[in-house]
Amino acid sequence: MPTDLALSSTIINENVAANTPVGTLSSTDQDTGNTFTYTLVAGTGDTDNATFSITGNSLRINITPDFETKSSYAIRVRTTDQGGLAFDKEFTITVNNVCEVIDTVTQASGVLTADQAGAIYQWIQCPATILTGENGQSFTPTAIGSYAVIVTVGLCSVISTCVNVTTLGNPDFEEKSKFVMYPNPSKGIVNIESDYDADLNIVNQLGQTVKTEKISSEEINTFNIENLADGVYFVNEKKGNKTITHKLILKK
Repeated sequence: MPTDLALSSTIINENVAANTPVGTLSSTDQDTGNTFTYTLVAGTGDTDNATFSITGNSLRINITPDFETKSSYAIRVRTTDQGGLAFDKEFTITVNNVCEVIDTVTQASGVLTADQAGAIYQWIQCPATILTGENGQSFTPTAIGSYAVIVTVGLCSVISTCVNVTTLGNPDFEEKSKFVMYPNPSKGIVNIESDYDADLNIVNQLGQTVKTEKISSEEINTFNIENLADGVYFVNEKKGNKTITHKLILKK
């Protein structure tokens, strides 16, 4: 009689098509040459039997799984030999969380924009040169070349394909003001480089000013915000009568 039951894989990626195989069933039996039939049966651990089916020795899922909806399933499987002797076993099928971050970039008039909204961005010059301070959803290259963006949502990070930029969006880059803030996200230390003096207000998501600073032109201005709670902040720079806002993420 069968004494054990195995499943070659108990993990399946989310978003796979219905009827995708999960794994292959096999039996342990002291009698060599025995053949086995596999069925889903009622009993302890059969909570999600209806979500699965068995074809031959292949366990298949009947739906397209979604990690955010349900991350694991419980089933009970029986192996029966040709003499009718059987062995039951419970399995937990785990759904693998797959990154669902959009990894494409749109180019228009020399400006690159990540198609994924509400993320953390880091633009690079291909193949792997980090562009310090370029952390917005859109990026305007100042030189013809190939660029990509690393997009992070939660624990998932993806990198776009490299996009060739052959036309610059602004021919007057030498007149463009410089304001670079890094690292962003920050663990508590923030560096800012600018080509002009400015007053800064760091504002939380409630609109409260939590820190004020002054920056000097043509030097690295370093500030410590380790005393602030993790989260999203807005750095408002006052340039004459104009206020420009930059997003800063603190993640210690």
